[in-house]
Amino acid sequence: MTHIKSALEIALEKTENVKSDRETLEAHNLKQEGRRIASRYLNNPDDPEASITKHLKQYDREKATMVKEGIFQTMVANISIPHNESQISRIDVIERALSLLINDKRALSHIVKQLKQFFHQYLQNREQVRQTLEERFKPKLREKERELSKRLGVEVQLDISQEPEFAANLKQNLVKLEERYQEVLNQAKTEIEKLFKA
Repeated sequence: MTHIKSALEIALEKTENVKSDRETLEAHNLKQEGRRIASRYLNNPDDPEASITKHLKQYDREKATMVKEGIFQTMVANISIPHNESQISRIDVIERALSLLINDKRALSHIVKQLKQFFHQYLQNREQVRQTLEERFKPKLREKERELSKRLGVEVQLDISQEPEFAANLKQNLVKLEERYQEVLNQAKTEIEKLFKA
């Protein structure tokens, strides 16, 4: 025989889901607040109003855990392959924030030091790829300049970066380089995540 649920049993089941949904919503909102705190900090790390410590003090331990999760996610998401030397210094700002969230500061510092070296190496390799391709394409470019100069009767100077074949080759090679480096960067991010969860 089938059991027929009473109205009370049905109501209790529904309120369990509502309670669970409320907790999920609150956790989501706290993580979002953590992301906002992290963004303010990243935009102006020296501003006392953007202090992560100051903001975390506003929450009890349980809520602070969710806020920290949002801060952590934002910080790790902002660790990316740099496109110039000035972007490498951003890792120092991120490290300061992560050191508030991670107990093993020594391990974090070691990973960040490796990342800085890694980023410098990436930029060097990127420049090397560009120079190698320029050397390979210069003879073609010079020949094209001679032909145009001869045809037009005036000296013609072409910019190698404006040459479609060079630009396509450069882009293709840089994408491959970045993909290789991104793979290693993702591994470093995983290591940082392990430190956060420890």
